[in-house]
Parts: sequence; C-alpha cells; structure tokens
Amino acid sequence: MLSLSRTSLAARTAALTLAGATLVGCASHPNTPAATVTPETLVSERAQQRWDRLLANDYRQAYDFLTPAYRGLKTPEEYAKTFGNGAEWHSAKVLKTECKTQEACTVTISVSVLVMKRKDPVQTTITETWVQEDNSWWFHQK
Repeated sequence: MLSLSRTSLAARTAALTLAGATLVGCASHPNTPAATVTPETLVSERAQQRWDRLLANDYRQAYDFLTPAYRGLKTPEEYAKTFGNGAEWHSAKVLKTECKTQEACTVTISVSVLVMKRKDPVQTTITETWVQEDNSWWFHQK
C-alpha cells in the first residue's frame, strides 16, 4: 500500500509539473491565440529577451529586436559599435509595460550599471518605446 501512495504522489507531482510547464509555454508560444496573450505580456517578454542579450554582450542577437526600418539603415556591426566600453551592465529587469495604443508601448526597465572608475554599480531606470509592425513588436531605437 505504501508503494501505491508513492506512485500516486509521483503521478500527481508529474501531472502538476507538466501542467505548470504547459502554462508557462503557452505564454510565450507563438501559436497561442492572440486573444489570450496581452500586448503588455508580449512586449515585456521581448524587452527582457533583448536586455538579456545586451547583458551577454550579444549585440548581434539584440539587433534582431530593432525595428525593420532601423535594420534597413544600419548593419549589425554598425549597431554593435554604438556601445562603448565605459560602462558595464550588471542586470536589467522589466518593471512595467504600458500599451496606450495597439501600435505602441512603453517599457520601464531597472538597470544596474557599473561605470568605469566606480566600485559599486549604479541603479537607474530606462524607458523604452516598442512598436508593432507586421504583427510583431520591435524596439524603437532613438
């Protein structure tokens, strides 16, 4: 009888794990119906993904989040050169996303930066603009 309850507990744990993974996957899965995922959720996820690439100094992949218009004007190499070496990002976290229209959102990000010749990182917030074009959300580089 003890092995039956262990099996039952293991089955319930597996089922809950699978259900949780399914819910998380649906939030970022491109085949999820648009009505179930808000623009704020989509933009927050994309903004965080972009910052994760910037933190890793992966400017090539961060470039892929820029608007098609910007990418039409600058190459990935030119974009990478816009980042100097006078500061180092330590962390970035999306705090808030607000979409006042169906075509544009503002994202507030908390960023920790270590500026050269300082011992401790400086905490600041950045506000970004994201725009919808061709059924996707893009970072609007100013």
